[in-house]
Amino acid sequence: MAHIVLAIIATLIPIVMVLLARWRNRPARSVEPMSPVNQQHLDLFQGAEISERALQATKSRLGHWLRRGEVQRVEASLEPGTGFAVQVRALTEIGTDSAGRVLERQLTRRLSRDPVEQTWYWIDLANGLRSLNRPSAIPRLTRCALKAEPPLAYFLAAEVAAFPDFRRYLRRDERALAVLHRALEGLRFGVQPSVFATGRFAEHIGAVWRTHRDRFEPAAIRVFCAALRWLRRCPYALRLLHDEQRDRFERQADRLASLAGPLQEYLNAARIEIPRQIVQGRVTPESLQAVHDLGCDIGDILVPLLASGQLAWSAESVAALAPTRSTAWSALLQREIAFRMKPARSVWASIFSRRRLEANDELLPMLIRRLGDQRDEAAEEILIDAAESRNRPVRCAALEALGFRESVSREAMAVLLEARIDPDSTIAWTADAALARLGEVRALQRFRHRLASEEPEHLHWAIDWIARMELTMLWPDLDRLADADNPDIAFHACEALERLREQMFRQSWRQGKAA
Repeated sequence: MAHIVLAIIATLIPIVMVLLARWRNRPARSVEPMSPVNQQHLDLFQGAEISERALQATKSRLGHWLRRGEVQRVEASLEPGTGFAVQVRALTEIGTDSAGRVLERQLTRRLSRDPVEQTWYWIDLANGLRSLNRPSAIPRLTRCALKAEPPLAYFLAAEVAAFPDFRRYLRRDERALAVLHRALEGLRFGVQPSVFATGRFAEHIGAVWRTHRDRFEPAAIRVFCAALRWLRRCPYALRLLHDEQRDRFERQADRLASLAGPLQEYLNAARIEIPRQIVQGRVTPESLQAVHDLGCDIGDILVPLLASGQLAWSAESVAALAPTRSTAWSALLQREIAFRMKPARSVWASIFSRRRLEANDELLPMLIRRLGDQRDEAAEEILIDAAESRNRPVRCAALEALGFRESVSREAMAVLLEARIDPDSTIAWTADAALARLGEVRALQRFRHRLASEEPEHLHWAIDWIARMELTMLWPDLDRLADADNPDIAFHACEALERLREQMFRQSWRQGKAA
């Protein structure tokens, strides 16, 4: 009897191990419903108002405690949840020094494990502290703004950079330059253009120029690149402003325009100086980010460093190599992807190995996207293999990359056509976007249909995809939307057109350099 039981157990163990391996490598679950805090802030962002009755009741209660010196009681009442924004607004309107100190101390608290909710809480606090003009909060808010992840990081950075005394911190703390860069980038991704004027961003840029024009520091280079990108968008942004905001905006735009010539000369020199610094061994994530922003191709420097292990594989190093088309880079990229996608050698390893199939590798999708720029057949074979992955980010990256190839084989086209009808809408639309970039008529028609929709959400979604996938065949359709009556849609369309122009300019600049 015992030997029968042992035989059954011996039979079941491999089955259990296989099922466990499949469970550990299962696709990600569908997106969970939005939390009440995230929904509340999204509604406020879209124009909803905090209940006046709730605000006045909270203001009365907290004000009474503060007048009695019961500060600890006030702080104990500040709990995470939908009431936090009401309490912060109430303390801001009370406006006393003790109310400001209470708000500042909340920056040391971890209010939520959800990074999105935590960033909303930071934005609430930053807005209140800026309204109270408490510059002592800027260093701590700067750290918060650099911890946060886009897209909310843009809004938090804009709040911090709009502090009246922020300019002084630009001279003291290099991290303030990174915050200003995020704020300028945010103007292209949802931050209201009025912040550019009220925050006096052009004066911030002028202050950075005066202190950094004689030295090539990556943080300053990134600020100047973002400033010139924003300057090209200022004429479109004016349409989003009310009459009383336009004068201040135009004054800031004029200030920035007066710096455009010197800034461009500085960046032209930086395209020579930053690669020289990297050759001398001064390789940092910031210098690699500056290389990416400048758009210069230094693959002949970075590829050997990556191959020898002197430079780590990271988001910054891969982004800096985006313009590179060398065979050495393509071969190195393919080897790294093959290594990261390599299945575990045994069922046991697939369960316990830290490097199981594509698991928790955040860099792999980025590497696969870069493979779309490479022209050899081996690259396409890897992309076809990745496009059949069970890992959604990996599969989407491969489908997207196939769309960026100059031409694809019948096998690759079949993979895209099959993915188009996938039950997962993200995968289906990614495949459709890739097909549209390759000129497939049906895919282009589907995007045109979305652009003709009367639903703003559908329009914004389609505009995002057109810019991301560089669907230049839809340029005329975007051009018509740039004159739309809805100013938000018009600005978004103009932003997408600018991104297409910038990509075309970069490509022509690289081809001219290569020639």
